[in-house]
Amino acid sequence: MMKLRPNIRDQSNIPAMAAKTANSDNNGSDYYRIPTVIKTSEARHMTIRLSQSRLEMLRDSLTSKDKEILASLSSCRYLMTNQIQRLHFYKSASQKAAMSATTRAMKKLRLNGLVSSFERRIGGVRAGSASYVWHLTEGGMRFVNMNGPGDTSRKRFVEPSYSFMRHTLSVAECYIRIVELCRTTDKLFLKEVEFEPECWRQYICAGKRISLNPDLFIVTHSDGFEDRWFIEVDLSTESPATIIFKCERYHSYYNTSLEQRNNAVFPITLWIVPDISRKVKLEEKIKSEFSNKPKLFRVITMDELGEIIINGCNPSTLY
Repeated sequence: MMKLRPNIRDQSNIPAMAAKTANSDNNGSDYYRIPTVIKTSEARHMTIRLSQSRLEMLRDSLTSKDKEILASLSSCRYLMTNQIQRLHFYKSASQKAAMSATTRAMKKLRLNGLVSSFERRIGGVRAGSASYVWHLTEGGMRFVNMNGPGDTSRKRFVEPSYSFMRHTLSVAECYIRIVELCRTTDKLFLKEVEFEPECWRQYICAGKRISLNPDLFIVTHSDGFEDRWFIEVDLSTESPATIIFKCERYHSYYNTSLEQRNNAVFPITLWIVPDISRKVKLEEKIKSEFSNKPKLFRVITMDELGEIIINGCNPSTLY
């Protein structure tokens, strides 16, 4: 029988964790710290207009791998070529073979009018095809939702801002790392994953409808334990005051007991930050603001994500 980790229950007797002093730098190794600013004024779109009959023909002709790639783009919104390779072509004989297979698959989907990429690449032209950022076209969205309850209406493509794309790719990177971790770790499984907006939680506070908007929600099983996680990806673009405001919403949602009634525990919220300096700053701010409240949060760098997912969080390490 699956056991639930204690996670966050009644924590009134748990002392606040002492401040932890960081003594090393991250050295900028976080994958999601994208080095190049996207300055393109337009995206590269296919002009193919896909009729319903054409979509039905594609449904029969595309491989299961093609459809899996489209589903990943639907969930993640944007993915770089090398992220697609890590998700779907990881069994190739070599890295070169994996990238070649990914490039062929994306070319095929582009020629069929289902995907497109932005003109400018993340990492610059020298990064090659791995640096393309892909997204579904309007036809691709209709294809993914063709047999499901999703929205099948036509949507005009609007190019995202650089900050939005950077953040979206960072959330996708977090998800991909967890998928890769599950492949290589015995008895670790990804049971459930929800991207935005499916992972958002609606609740009533003081007569008003409030929305708690995490970037990602996942449920993992590790060695007989079930862990539930809200994930927030912070790229140091928002002030600590903004982070605290969002933390207050987590406490407000916690007090409704909606999550606890449905799932027995309240998910731990992981704030994933780009470097040690940002980690220390947010830790100190959260501890000082919520010292007398239930401990719901943990601030980590992306490099610390694997250990947390595998071993869970001891309540004494939360704040």
